[in-house]
Amino acid sequence: MCNLPELWVLRTYFSGPDVFVPAGTVVRLLDGEADGDPEYARLAVLDGTAELTMHWDDLDPEEDQQ
Repeated sequence: MCNLPELWVLRTYFSGPDVFVPAGTVVRLLDGEADGDPEYARLAVLDGTAELTMHWDDLDPEEDQQ
């Protein structure tokens, strides 16, 4: 996980059994290889309400949104 930005923005929404996170939400990178899979990242919503796993194609670095 070298030189990856800490903050990312969801391109698409995330929906799970107990959580819905809309597109455009800023999330913090926890692991650049979720469960050892380099195509997926483990992330946390900044307010601490959820952790999620997203495909890298569904993420943009946060600084690109400004």
